Amino acid sequence: MDVFEDLMALYDSGGLVALYRVGDRELLSSLRVPLVALPVLSAASVSPGLEQLAISVGGEGALFQVSNGQRSSTFEKFTAANFSDQRNAILLQANSRHDPPRVLRVDVSNGETSPAWEIPKNVALHSNGPVLLEYSYKPEIISARWDFEVPEAQTPFRLRALDPASGKELWKRDFGANALLPLPIRRVTAWSSVGRRRVGTRRKLRRAIPS
Repeated sequence: MDVFEDLMALYDSGGLVALYRVGDRELLSSLRVPLVALPVLSAASVSPGLEQLAISVGGEGALFQVSNGQRSSTFEKFTAANFSDQRNAILLQANSRHDPPRVLRVDVSNGETSPAWEIPKNVALHSNGPVLLEYSYKPEIISARWDFEVPEAQTPFRLRALDPASGKELWKRDFGANALLPLPIRRVTAWSSVGRRRVGTRRKLRRAIPS
C-alpha cells in the first residue's frame, strides 16, 4: 500500500494494483502487473529527507529524485546503499569478473563517485540496514596423527558490523568451531557416539520440531 496526497494504491499478491481516493470505496482504476516480468531487486535505500532514492535492479543501479521520478545518476549494479547524509550516498558494489568488491561514495548533487574505503581481503560484506556486516573466516590446522585443514563449515569465523561511510568497526563477535549456522532445519536425526541411530531421541526431536 502507498498513499500520495489524496490517492491510495493497493497491491495484492496476485499482481493487481488498485487505485482509490482516500476515504472513498469507489475504485478509480486498476492494473494487473505481470509478476514474472519483474526483475530481482538487489538494493534500495532512501535519503534521510526522502529526496533521493537509490535502487539497483538486475545488472544496473541508479539514483532518482523522489519528487518527480527523474533519474539523476546511473551506476553498475550495487548490493547495498546507505545515505550517510543529505549529500552523500554509500554504495557497495560486488566483485565482478574484472573488478574486486568496492565501496563508493556518491555525491548525489552530480553523481560523481570516489572510493569511500578499502575492503579488506578475504572478507565478505553484506547489507544489513544501517550497517554492513563483514564475515571473515579464520582457517585453522588441527594437529593429530596427521595434519588436515578444517572444513569451512566448521572453521571459526568473525562477524563485524561496519559503518558504511567510514568502514569503522561498530561491534564484533568471534564464533568458535562448529558454531550454529542460521539455516532452516526441517528434520533432525540424532546419532550415538558409535554411529547408531538413537530412535527415542529422534522421535522426541521430531515432536519438538514440526516438519
